[in-house]
Amino acid sequence: MFAWSFYAAAAGLPSLAALYWKKATNAGILAAMIGGFTVCVGWKLAGNPLGLGETVPGAVVCGILLVAVSLATYKSHPCELA
Repeated sequence: MFAWSFYAAAAGLPSLAALYWKKATNAGILAAMIGGFTVCVGWKLAGNPLGLGETVPGAVVCGILLVAVSLATYKSHPCELA
């Protein structure tokens, strides 16, 4: 059951973003997966505060990190090496 929670919270959104969002970057996807997984595990270890499962806060953090880091590291015109 924990494996499905991890997939939903940390791997699902970055997978879709990698396929369909042109501004998704490697750094954004990696940060989102690490952040979603960390929150998922931490929330589970904390005993599911507020009666909320670990998937919801993990997915929210994953989405926020994906967008924030991808937009921060996105280069609209990559420089060419001579």
